[in-house]
Amino acid sequence: MNPSMTSRAGSPPRVAERRGLTLIELLVVVVIITILATLLVPAVGRMFGAAEEKVTRATIDKIDALIKQRNIAIDQVDRSRRIAQEKILQPGLSDAAINAYIQKEMLKQAFPMTYAEAGLSVPSNHNPVTESAEILYYALVEREVIGAAGVQPTDFQAHEVADTDGDGRMEFVDAWGRPLRFYRWPTRLVRPAGPGGSVEMRAAGLLIAGTTPDMLGQDPDDPLGELLNSPRFGGDPAAFEAQYHTPDTFHRPLLVSAGADGELGLHEPHDRANFGHLAQPTSAVLSDPGNSVLNDNHSNLQRFGGN
Repeated sequence: MNPSMTSRAGSPPRVAERRGLTLIELLVVVVIITILATLLVPAVGRMFGAAEEKVTRATIDKIDALIKQRNIAIDQVDRSRRIAQEKILQPGLSDAAINAYIQKEMLKQAFPMTYAEAGLSVPSNHNPVTESAEILYYALVEREVIGAAGVQPTDFQAHEVADTDGDGRMEFVDAWGRPLRFYRWPTRLVRPAGPGGSVEMRAAGLLIAGTTPDMLGQDPDDPLGELLNSPRFGGDPAAFEAQYHTPDTFHRPLLVSAGADGELGLHEPHDRANFGHLAQPTSAVLSDPGNSVLNDNHSNLQRFGGN
């Protein structure tokens, strides 16, 4: 046996000494961890962001299906008695004008956007930003429409509804916990300059898919503009817009999530002074060629062309 490999009598065998990390090695480890964290954090953020977008998309699609059901129910209502009444009350209106008038009044009743339109008092602690989402929830869940299937509170999951302002009224929310915005007639999104202005596809195209300027430039309720030019409005587009929406403009109920950044890019639905109830884009959006604020928004009409 090699004497060098034996221990002295009575002495324990040698154990290899444990050497700690040097300062340089520690710095290398820290740098590696930092690089890995830099790479992983955005990836994890994108993963969670994609999940929230998917959940928001599903919530919007669910509500949109209910809105479509209400629209179908409205279209199927027998209007003969109402038409006969309006012919007496408004003898100067043509049949087409009366039909358009009844359609718009029924839509206002079925899809109110404010507490005043719904005939409700404004609750305390109310945040106006939540109003359209609260009233839409009320309209779908608490107000019946003839011919439409009933909707129960239990039809919605906890992540789809909340009372974010604590006013006692539930509202529809996106996956980021923010209230959705509802626009019954988003005509200022299509014609930001108002009556007589040109159809602008730049902003509208991000929230309303599959449309062309020709499609967006016509009122589907009144393609010939007979109600606008009837004695009721006398061809006054401002009066028509004040009561309903921008004339001669495509409209369909629009439900919008502001997306991950929380920037809506549209005036709030309660902001009538800036035509927010008609989805008027903000000045920041109108002045931005890339519409960066709207790029991450989600709406029920972004797959309109495929419906």
